[in-house]
Amino acid sequence: QAADFLKKNGADLVLTEVNRPQLDGIKLAQEINRLYSGTCVVFFSQRPDFEAARKGMRLGVLDYILKPADERELSQMLSSVKARLDAEKDGTLCEQAENVLKSVGKGSESRFIRTVSAYLCDNIYQFVTMSDAAEFMNLNKDYFGKCFIKETGITFGEFYGRLRIEFAKSLMAKETLRTYEISEKLGFTDPDYFTKKFREVTGTSPSGYKASIRS
Repeated sequence: QAADFLKKNGADLVLTEVNRPQLDGIKLAQEINRLYSGTCVVFFSQRPDFEAARKGMRLGVLDYILKPADERELSQMLSSVKARLDAEKDGTLCEQAENVLKSVGKGSESRFIRTVSAYLCDNIYQFVTMSDAAEFMNLNKDYFGKCFIKETGITFGEFYGRLRIEFAKSLMAKETLRTYEISEKLGFTDPDYFTKKFREVTGTSPSGYKASIRS
């Protein structure tokens, strides 16, 4: 019935029990992933099932929620759905995230990475921890970290650090802010540390980069 409804009407979000009669949640997610890639899927279950959660993650399932769900969990889930749909609607990630992915030899096909990247770009002027990102994705922090490495080949910390430097480069190209002002704007508490990280990522200092784009 769910597959027939999607075929006739389409949907942005499908909420489904993991253990359903006739067509279980995993098989339904497979069908949705194959035929309706723009539809978000969220699993509900009365008991934890790590294997179902793992299979669902591979299929792009957005969340796994245990019943009864509270208002906070549902609110976070809907925020994640919105972020994913916004990323899909925009069609492209922010330029800075694309640059980071290219630098590590990855594309932006992964729904997981597109959603996380959209969240980081939207909150680039606030310091975001891996715990924050994992909570936004409604995932356990350790599991989130493993998924991130699997999808990108680098840790969340390395990706986020590179992303912040990409935004710093954009600010240097478009604004007349001083280096310490850019570092503060991007959440770096120590300008010297910012300069160190900038050099690690770009191979040059902030002043050297500014000179190169203005020459």
